[in-house]
Amino acid sequence: MKVKFSIIMPVYNVEKYVSQAIESVLNQSNDEWELIIINDGSTDDSFNICKRYSENNNRIKLINKNNSGVADARNKGLENSKGDYIIFLDSDDYLENECLDKLNRNISNEMDIYICSFERAFKDGNKRIFNRYDSLFPNIIANGQIIINNMYNKNIYECSIWANVYKRDFIRNNKLFFTSQLLHEDEEWFLKAMLLANRVQVIDIKLYNTRAGIENSIINSKNYNKNISKIIISDNILRFIKKIEFENESLRERVRLGMTSFYINAVVSSNIFNKNERNKIIEFADEKKYILKNSISTKQKLGKAIFDIFGISLGSKILYNIMR
Repeated sequence: MKVKFSIIMPVYNVEKYVSQAIESVLNQSNDEWELIIINDGSTDDSFNICKRYSENNNRIKLINKNNSGVADARNKGLENSKGDYIIFLDSDDYLENECLDKLNRNISNEMDIYICSFERAFKDGNKRIFNRYDSLFPNIIANGQIIINNMYNKNIYECSIWANVYKRDFIRNNKLFFTSQLLHEDEEWFLKAMLLANRVQVIDIKLYNTRAGIENSIINSKNYNKNISKIIISDNILRFIKKIEFENESLRERVRLGMTSFYINAVVSSNIFNKNERNKIIEFADEKKYILKNSISTKQKLGKAIFDIFGISLGSKILYNIMR
């Protein structure tokens, strides 16, 4: 069986939505796909639902593992993938009808990444299509750094990995795997991928449908580990951009600016958590305070000055009260 698209779907306690996600793959007219489902230790009926589908279709691979997070699950999917291209599917979302057929007719083996459009459904029932074909570089082939810079220029940066198609050899050759135990892992992975990609194309295909504000979603929950993850991402990206070449040094500066803001926001928002959780964030932030040396903007330099004078803990409280 020829496999052109490897669709990687981590699953954790999504019994309400997972059938729709799987059906959105099964209903594609193009059959050159494999669906790799990684059950990440679900405690609801998600695993049994996925098992029934996998038993009835040999293109569905079901991997069962102990819970260790979506990053590890995606890495397991990448390790087991065979397709020419990778698509990431969240188990509470679903693919657009006929998207694989449209992709099959419009993509070639020359691109590292294809950027597609998507639709987001909100809790109030409204929907919005994010047509990145209109807003970026229609049909123009560019390296990822040019596309990222254009996203920044137009204030339309979207770092979610699921609305794009990635060449599997590009991922493997650059050893692009997800950082274990990290929340917001999309943000680190996508930025690294785009900064490394030599050939990226924005195409006029709606690939994906996503839901905003899903109940019990980690992304939408108050979780101090998100703050820890933001600090880790800032550290990882700042180290990463020192090792790679930039065609335009101003983009390196923009990434530094963004990661420094990421760090400062994580530290300042620590004040919404209880004392124990806040202390964990502050302790970790203090270990990574070198990040503040990357301060570029006037606001960042002001924040750095406050942290330098009052320390990370008291400085974060002062900035929190200023920014409220």
